[in-house]
Amino acid sequence: MVNDTLTIDCKILYFDNIISADDNLMNSNVNESLSTLTNELSRMLESTNFSDCVIEVKDSEINVHKCILVERSEVFNSILRGKQNEYPPSIIEINDFSPKAVKEMINYLYTGKLPKMDDIA
Repeated sequence: MVNDTLTIDCKILYFDNIISADDNLMNSNVNESLSTLTNELSRMLESTNFSDCVIEVKDSEINVHKCILVERSEVFNSILRGKQNEYPPSIIEINDFSPKAVKEMINYLYTGKLPKMDDIA
C-alpha cells in the first residue's frame, strides 16, 4: 500500500448473451455419471484391489474399503474408529445375519441400490 491506498488491478469480462444449458441434456449427463459411478463402485466391491478391511460372516469373508464404510454407515464408522491403528487390515465379525444379507447390505452402502428382499429373506 502506498499512502494508505489499496490499488486493485483486475479485468472484468462481460458476456451479453447468456446461453443456458438444456435441462434434459444436463439431467441425462448427471444420470449417466451416477450410473457410471454406481457401476464402478460395484466393481470395486467385487475386486479385492486396495481393500483394507475384511468382514467375516460365519464361514465367508467380504473384502471392503474402510473409507466407503465409514462415510456411508454410522455403525461401521463407530466400529472402525476403534480399530484405526490395527495392522494387518481390520477384521469385523458379524454373526447375527446370513452372509447373503450382509453382502446385500454392503452392496447397498457401495451402490445405493436396494436389494431384492425376497431373495435374501
